[in-house]
Amino acid sequence: MCVRVACWTAQFPGQAVPAELLEPENYKRQIEATNRARLPKFALAVHFQSGWQFADPDSTPQARTEREHAAAEAERRKIARQEREQRDAEDRRARQIRREHADEALRSIRALMGAAS
Repeated sequence: MCVRVACWTAQFPGQAVPAELLEPENYKRQIEATNRARLPKFALAVHFQSGWQFADPDSTPQARTEREHAAAEAERRKIARQEREQRDAEDRRARQIRREHADEALRSIRALMGAAS
């Protein structure tokens, strides 16, 4: 268990650890802080069950980039949907106004025809 998670659970017993505390980009991979040629012997002997090993290159920047790209794409879709909904609402309002004008014109024509007969 990581020290941060252990500290959290010690400070807030019985509470769930926040997801942001478990995000990989919140941690500095040890390989970045250690010269590869001077890796301790235990780094070669220890196998981490996470799949990331001590000497593996850090894939967090790539994962972060992919997540940011997905978030930007979702935001772009949301804005496009909102713009489309706004255009549709404006179109409906314009059709309603045209319909009201046509009904008013029809009433005027019928009134004039009734007065003429």
